[in-house]
Amino acid sequence: MATLASPAVGLLAATMIVYFAHSTAVAVTLPFILQIAGIIVGIMLMMTVRETILPENKVRWRDASFAPQGLHIPAGIRSGFLFAALIGVLAWANTGLWLSLGPSLVYEVLGSHNRLLGGLMVVAFLTTAGVVQLFTRGMEFPRAITLGLALVIPSIVIVNVMLVWHSAIGLAVGVALAGASQGLSWMGCSQLINHIAPSRYRASVVSALYICGYFGSSIPVIATGAAADAIGLFPALLLLSALFVGLAIYLIITNVRINRAGFAPPAA
Repeated sequence: MATLASPAVGLLAATMIVYFAHSTAVAVTLPFILQIAGIIVGIMLMMTVRETILPENKVRWRDASFAPQGLHIPAGIRSGFLFAALIGVLAWANTGLWLSLGPSLVYEVLGSHNRLLGGLMVVAFLTTAGVVQLFTRGMEFPRAITLGLALVIPSIVIVNVMLVWHSAIGLAVGVALAGASQGLSWMGCSQLINHIAPSRYRASVVSALYICGYFGSSIPVIATGAAADAIGLFPALLLLSALFVGLAIYLIITNVRINRAGFAPPAA
């Protein structure tokens, strides 16, 4: 949930600053000043957190190894990891779409260049995703994955229809469904990874999942932006939407098949 709440708060603050600032200098510099202040506060709070390493497991600084370690996915869970990674890629590709193109969609649907509306639309997406995770945290991951993937389809269809019919209510519904889809999908695939990853390699496997999510939030959006310059925003969005819907349907079918076989956590 923190991965969604943090950018939501940051975007809300930046949106309000940009909209209400009386000068460009303030609008550009104040968000960075607030971010630096947040980092300082975070460091101070971290220093008050109780140490989680047991005394017998501690080592001296000079004996500790700081060499980078490669990611390792155990052979027995690679198919399960690939499935979870594809869900994560789709979830964060959906997020990247709204983070980058959300304000443009507001303009296309509402015909408004209001920066406040564009920023608040993105904040609404992230907030919905976080709130959904908060109220469904007890849901088992197979169901969360199914619901999250299923919501991809109507959210994508509604947004594309609203680009033609220009309905603010329809766009708001599409944003809410897209946010719920992201929250459930990411929560489900994260729980799946924690379920199948051996404790010895869990940190490595979770890190690999996040890397896949980061690629998912950037590469599809960059490709869509390039396509929008060539063929226009609406055709490019239709192409991306078709890819999202196709991948969601494939993953839903795969999820049903895997659930029938049953998930079994590996030995630690």
